[in-house]
This record gives sequence, C-alpha cells and structure tokens, in this order.
Amino acid sequence: MIGDKIQAINYNVRNNNKRSYNLKRALKNGEKVKKIIEEIILELPKEKQDKINILHWEEYEQRDKFYKEYTPKIYQEFEENKSFKIEILNIVKTSINDKDFTEEEYLELTKYILEEFILTYSGIKIDEEYYGAYLYPKLFPITSFLSTNSPATLNKSSALLASPCSLAA
Repeated sequence: MIGDKIQAINYNVRNNNKRSYNLKRALKNGEKVKKIIEEIILELPKEKQDKINILHWEEYEQRDKFYKEYTPKIYQEFEENKSFKIEILNIVKTSINDKDFTEEEYLELTKYILEEFILTYSGIKIDEEYYGAYLYPKLFPITSFLSTNSPATLNKSSALLASPCSLAA
C-alpha cells in the first residue's frame, strides 16, 4: 500500500502551497513509488508476482471494510475523548521533532495518525482477504499506544464497540 494521499497532510503543514497542489504532488509521488515497486515485482517469479497487489491510499479508503467502518469513529473519538486527543497530540509532538509547529499545525498532523490508526490496529481487509500490517518496524509512540489501547477501550460510551481485529478472525 502506498500512503500517497495522506502524505498531503504533511505537505499541507510543511509547505505554503494550496491543499489541491499538495494533494496532486502527493499522488504524483505515489505514482513514482508505484513504478519502483512494479519494477521490483517484475524481478520475482511469475507465481509470486500474481500474488501482489499495489494499492494507493484512496483505493484502501474505498475498499477496506475496517477503514470505512472505523475511521469516522476514530475521528469522533478524537473530538469527544479529551484523553485520547491529548495522547494522539503527544504522539505527534514527540514523533515529529525536526522543527517547531504551532498547535494548529500539530492538530493538522494528527490527521495522519488518525488516518493510519485502523490500518495499524487491524490490518487490511480487501475483497474478503485479510492482511496484517505493521507500519512501524521499530517502536514508535503509536505502536506503544496501540499495544495498550484498542478502539473498543478508548471511551466506553463511544460508538467503538467491537475490535476490528475480531471481525477479521
């Protein structure tokens, strides 16, 4: 999967360009990444090539059951659960420390984490196939947070009642 569309979030905060330009740039870079991946795949045996699908972020948004169902709830949780919001903001502030951002910019950057949240937590389910996903190969604050919190436990009164992972089993 290529996180091209959500890369526009970073461009929006780090550049003074219009959002539409940043999205175009992110999608264009995503196409470049896809071409590189396709070249690598072509070096594999044909039977392995046939098992690989490359998804752009927008395709993931449209096709993944967990994303469609749970991402709006994660955003709702972020707005309604103060401790969750503080935790996500802290993750962004400690993970992105190459420069200082305004509070508004940090809030914008939280969207990247919120967009990835369900993918990181539950993996991907496309066309009735489930794929585990581990986005962060080393320990980052988001992986620690996810190991101790599930969407079902964030706010007992929220609409997050079931773990997306339990749906994949």
